[in-house]
Amino acid sequence: MAFIPPPRRAPFAFNLTPMIDVTFQLLIFFVCANTRSHTEAAEELPLPAPIASGRDPARSERPRVTVTLRADGTLAVAGRDLAGPERLEELLRAEYRRHGDRLEVVLRAHTHVPYARTQEVVRACRNAGLRQVRFAVLR
Repeated sequence: MAFIPPPRRAPFAFNLTPMIDVTFQLLIFFVCANTRSHTEAAEELPLPAPIASGRDPARSERPRVTVTLRADGTLAVAGRDLAGPERLEELLRAEYRRHGDRLEVVLRAHTHVPYARTQEVVRACRNAGLRQVRFAVLR
């Protein structure tokens, strides 16, 4: 008497399509985030060393505007040159209307810039209604 073997089942298979979709979404997100961070920090500036650091600004979840103050006194925001503190104040007002009190400004000032020039930028931030101004320094 011959025994008939039971029919074989197809092996269990995972559907990998959702995992691949999520992987591509993460890849696109990190490429975009990396491009923005390179735009903000593209210009090499000698920054002062910190005396004490409160917290890491890179971990902040708040919307941020990075203002670069070069040695010759010119201003730049996200790699674009600005005419002066008045133009900076206009730009900051627009960003403040968009984000409200969550907006913070990171000021990257060259070490040879006089404090009076830095104070003009801080005054422009205050006139725009901003309360969160940070100074970028070397680690």
